[in-house]
Formats: sequence, C-alpha cells, structure tokens
Amino acid sequence: MTPTRVLVIGGGFIGQLVQFVVPYARVLDWRKAPEGRDTHQTRNFGAHYLWQALPGLPCKRFKVHTTVDNRPPEEEAIRRYKQKVGKLSDIIDWDGQFREHQEGWEIDTVPNAVVEFGRYVQCINWRERTLVLRDVGTVAYDMLVSTIPLSALMRMLGGPELNLTSRQIYVSVVSAPAHWPRKRGLHVNYVSDPTDPIYRMTNRHGVEQHRESLTPIGGDGFTPIYPGKIYTHPLVPQMLQILETRRIFCFGRNATWSSDELAHETYAHIQEWKRRWSL
Repeated sequence: MTPTRVLVIGGGFIGQLVQFVVPYARVLDWRKAPEGRDTHQTRNFGAHYLWQALPGLPCKRFKVHTTVDNRPPEEEAIRRYKQKVGKLSDIIDWDGQFREHQEGWEIDTVPNAVVEFGRYVQCINWRERTLVLRDVGTVAYDMLVSTIPLSALMRMLGGPELNLTSRQIYVSVVSAPAHWPRKRGLHVNYVSDPTDPIYRMTNRHGVEQHRESLTPIGGDGFTPIYPGKIYTHPLVPQMLQILETRRIFCFGRNATWSSDELAHETYAHIQEWKRRWSL
C-alpha cells in the first residue's frame, strides 16, 4: 500500500515534530541549509522552553526561576507587564507562566529529522492538492501540513486577508557576565517598565543572556523574529476548520495563530491527527 503523501511546510521544531510522528512526511523549508551544525538541531531563543517533557523525545530537565522586575512575581507587576506588551486580555495561564520556581525541559535535537532546505513554496492549489516549488515545479500531496505563520499560508493559498495582527520580536544574544554561575537552568525576568524597550531578559544556563524587545534598538545587533507576538482574531478557528476540509492541517502557535498554545499541546495535536487519519 502506498503511504499517504504528506508534505510539511516549515522545517523548524514543529515541522520536525510532525516528521518524528509521521516519519515518511516530507519537510520543506525555504531557508538555506544551516552551516556548521546538524539540520535537526533546534535553537531556543529567549524564554522558550517546554512546560512538559515530550514522550519519546530526548528532553533535558532543568530549573526555571521567574521574576518580574527582578522580584518574585506579583499580580500588579504582571498586569503592568501584560499591559506593556498589549496582552492584558490574554487568557493564558498566568499562574503557570509566572510561577517563581518550576521545572522546564528542552530538546537539542529531534532524532532522524530530514529537512529539505531551499524549497520555496510559491503557491498552493488546494483543489488539485498540489503546490509549486521555485526551481522545482509542481509537487502533489494527499495531506498538507503547515507550521508556518497562518498569514503566510493564506497568501500562498490566495485566500482572504484576515488582517492578522502581530508584532515582530527583536532578540539580542550576548555572552553572560563572568560572575554568573555556569549551571543548567533559566532565570527569566520580565520587565514591566513601559519606558524600557526590553520586555524580557533570560539567562540561559549561565552561558547566554537573551534580551527581547518589540522595537528595534541599536547597540548589540538584535535579530528579528517573525511573526513575534501574535494577537487573536475571531475568525481564525473557522478558517482552520475550512482548511481541514481541504486536507490542510496547521500545527504550532504561529500556524494556528494561537498565542496560548504550548509545544506539548501541539505535540498532542499532531499525535491525535495521526491517529484520526490512520497515518
């Protein structure tokens, strides 16, 4: 029996998770292949870490210390921070996000990941279940998985503009000061001061300090992260349902345009999708 032709757009962490769950899926990424490191290695920026270990994957556990303005998190300070980044109405678990002491996990590599780099998707024909790759031509699929921002997917489909709102994040990575202890663990400090462009600073394992801003500021060379912070839109759930009827499935917070979605939830959604469609 011929396996279902599964194409995945986006070769980042979530795309690699899809392939881990469905090994015969082809993972396409528009970027050039990274140099000097394995293509299946992952890169954690800022305060990104797993809230739960992912079953079957090599997850490393560590301690996470969370503060707001370098003090134990308090509701008023958290509220000021949420107001600063335009997320006051978020329904995310504040107790979980701002718990002072907790455990986190991360994955250095997704086993056996094979990402096809340099595969730029120009457009998607959902009726014919084909897509056009620059310098390659037309490729057919039975199921299409998107892990890229929903706004980018809609442009490839020639679909309606939903006016999805996001704010690009700028991340600066510098070597940690010499006096910081070199041990595994994260110190995540949220900055509530509205006059300070930095909204979060993270000491990652005593090796690097990551500073995040919603505005480009000079000095240390901030790297832009797109789409950055995303803001909910009432029509997104309906659009995702329509896409599923066309055998197009979205996984990950950027693909589903859900700022509350966490990686362990995405992993569970991928596994449920595999079971539901007998992949």
